[in-house]
Amino acid sequence: MNPSKELIPVVTTLDAGYLQHCAVMLGSLFKNNPTYNFHIYIIISFADNNDLQKLKSFVTNYQHALEIVRIDDKEINNFQTVHHITTATYYRLLIPGLLPVSINKVLYLDVDVIIRRDISDLWNTNIENYSVAAVMEPMFTRHAKLNIPKEANYFNAGVLLMNLEKWRKNDTTRQILTFIDKNNGSLEMLEQDALNAILYDQWLCLPFVWNVTSVLFTATAKELHIDESELINVITNPCIIHYTGYSKPWHYTNTHPFKKEYYKYLQLTPWKNFKHPEETVWHKIKQSGKKLMNLAYGRKKFEVYN
Repeated sequence: MNPSKELIPVVTTLDAGYLQHCAVMLGSLFKNNPTYNFHIYIIISFADNNDLQKLKSFVTNYQHALEIVRIDDKEINNFQTVHHITTATYYRLLIPGLLPVSINKVLYLDVDVIIRRDISDLWNTNIENYSVAAVMEPMFTRHAKLNIPKEANYFNAGVLLMNLEKWRKNDTTRQILTFIDKNNGSLEMLEQDALNAILYDQWLCLPFVWNVTSVLFTATAKELHIDESELINVITNPCIIHYTGYSKPWHYTNTHPFKKEYYKYLQLTPWKNFKHPEETVWHKIKQSGKKLMNLAYGRKKFEVYN
């Protein structure tokens, strides 16, 4: 690392199946932020494998630091999961207790994001009086279920600027884990619901450009409570793209307007030769067989990703 550059600690969490996507996210961060040194903390519970070694080499080749934080997830492995979201989504809640106490502020990033711009304005946001800074999730209506005031906004947890000093002082992690334990099985958005239930009056709202989720491409300016010109800027010039939802850009049939950005940064990584399973001859034969079976048994639909 270059000692003359400012150091930014960045944390992400993942399971073994997302190492490629983590590399893409980090590649976009490094490429668009050459004036910073990054110390990357990756929280995992799985053992070393070849892909993890490739990721380590990738980060060090960019002259940044990488630290693997391996945890025993027994405290959270009984927590609710849904669809494509695994237990790893809860690891972010443990960040304040896993990182050195000397680190008081950290940027958390989901692995399914792309960083397209310099993050100086984001990193330099003053959160001294807040536990976290995040981007609002639009059109939220489940206030009563989370027992939060109707006028409270709800944030997306994919990009978080975290005040670790405040978390530790308030024992925020314990509060959130207790809430999840009491409501396990009834949280629609899992740890994101819990974060909002506990921190509804302790977070700073960031501009939409810092976490442009998929819903923003279909929402109206009125629904977002912003001007039309601002919405146009958000969806045409996002600083951070967040590929939310089940369908991801690495899925062959995904139609996200910024799908190509994923492949742009994929070319910087050891996974640049990645090929969609759906593009292989065997997969096409398999899907053709499914179609024939559906026709034979009168079914109208079949699952693309089975």
